[in-house]
Amino acid sequence: MLKKVLSQFSHCPLCFQELKLEPSKIHCSNCDYESFYIQDIPWLFKHPQKELLYWKQKSQNLNQYFLNLENQTETERQNTQNLKTTNTRLEKLKEAYQQNRKTLQEILNPLWEKEQDSSSFPLLSETSLGQEVNAYYANIFRDWVWGEKEIQRQKELLHPYLSSQKGASLLFFGTGAGRLAWDLSQNHDFSSFISIDINPLLTLTFQKIIHNEKLKLYEFPLSPLSIEQTAILHSIEKKERKNSPSHFIYLFADGMNPPFRKQSFDTILTPWFIDIIPMPFKDFSQRVNTLLKPEGLWINFGPLGFEKKQVSQNFSPEEIEEALTASDFQLLHAENKKEPYLASPYSRFQREEVIYLFIAKKIKSSKTPKEFSPNPKWLSNFQAPIPIEPYLQEEAIKNKVQFEILAAIDGQRSINDICQLMVTHYKMTEEKAKEALLFFLSNLYKKYH
Repeated sequence: MLKKVLSQFSHCPLCFQELKLEPSKIHCSNCDYESFYIQDIPWLFKHPQKELLYWKQKSQNLNQYFLNLENQTETERQNTQNLKTTNTRLEKLKEAYQQNRKTLQEILNPLWEKEQDSSSFPLLSETSLGQEVNAYYANIFRDWVWGEKEIQRQKELLHPYLSSQKGASLLFFGTGAGRLAWDLSQNHDFSSFISIDINPLLTLTFQKIIHNEKLKLYEFPLSPLSIEQTAILHSIEKKERKNSPSHFIYLFADGMNPPFRKQSFDTILTPWFIDIIPMPFKDFSQRVNTLLKPEGLWINFGPLGFEKKQVSQNFSPEEIEEALTASDFQLLHAENKKEPYLASPYSRFQREEVIYLFIAKKIKSSKTPKEFSPNPKWLSNFQAPIPIEPYLQEEAIKNKVQFEILAAIDGQRSINDICQLMVTHYKMTEEKAKEALLFFLSNLYKKYH
């Protein structure tokens, strides 16, 4: 079924021609594109080796993160001034960090089973944008342990619009830990349901759960209700042992440049997605338009927590609606809904979001947007000149000053001594020099303590 569905909907991420799916590899019939599977899940990125190396690096970072926490808790436990209950908590945390590190390593192990092209560079991910592999880790527990109410409310929100989509082909952006995509594929009669994501930890965890594997992972509530809930070991499994529907497939792919043919889908669903991607909403709405069939539906819900550096791109609902019209959609419905979000019963931190739901119908084909990349060309083409940008010049000055400050620290000089060196060398007032020095050194201290 996987081969049949992907042959119908997907195309080469490089040249947009037909993809060939073979048992051991995925390749293009027209260009030299070649990719692979991670634990039988298609890895359909434009630059598969670069993305693989990026996520390998992030999985190493995650392992080191938990190892550092293990060491830190053990070191702090040796403090003879600790309360008895503090040592109890630290012992519990150390055990939890240790077990989680081993379990997460096992989940991510399929990344390491792939041979790596040594010419790839991990910093050049076109899709991940600095996302850590454990981003949205709490969603695993929300989806499969204690978040039944949240998931049910989302399904109820979508039901009036999906119930009319019998026999439709649906593309779901952002599988995450997978519960919503899984339930929707089970509860509605779609002809095809394709779900995509970039994060290997969430996707590989989801795969284990729907294959009826039982996982044991610790949850670390932000503000636990008691010392016992500082780290909670959950046994995670699918409650109903239903098999995966034949029309449901999930894969690794870039939601900003999806590897799918034009006018392939009857319905596109973007839950909690549009505000976390760097692609401008106007361009993304054109991307959605090109993927939808005539009169296809775009269903979106989630917050509008845009945090783009360009303030003009942080859209309000009114700007969203204007952009939809400009991208040749007819807005059928829009509303705000207050919903719980990641409301762990073990935490004092209970969050609600006012989400924005819209239903839009494609009324005609829009302009096809260019391939989106968050990186400038000179980070991909190593022979291209690096332009002189104001931020680079500012960083050059700042780093030079910081280097000289650190070089002046010899175990003997005080803040006043180094301040006088700055006054002499940079012709600064003593007040400005001391202000800059304290800002730099205090931030540096906080970073490591």
